[in-house]
Amino acid sequence: MRTTKGATATLMRGFTSVRDVGGPSFGLKRAIDEGLLAGPRIWPAGATTSQTFQAVREQLMKGAGQIRVMAGDGVASDNDPIDVSQYTEDELNAAVQAAEA
Repeated sequence: MRTTKGATATLMRGFTSVRDVGGPSFGLKRAIDEGLLAGPRIWPAGATTSQTFQAVREQLMKGAGQIRVMAGDGVASDNDPIDVSQYTEDELNAAVQAAEA
């Protein structure tokens, strides 16, 4: 309920379009797109993709309007410690190619 109230408040402040760069906003976007509530156009990224979670196509299938690729999960991650190797150039290019397709 707070999210829907926040979406309407965002629109009333004059923001007609927003990008969600890593949150679960697909349902909210769908409700706004279907006219069920007032809010800005949302371009969701869905889940952040990183070296241990390469799911660009899955996020696009869910309705992502953009892709956020992180070179790692972060310093506090159990899955991707700070001292591990990050993306290769070929891996980053593959993520870009999947998003472009």
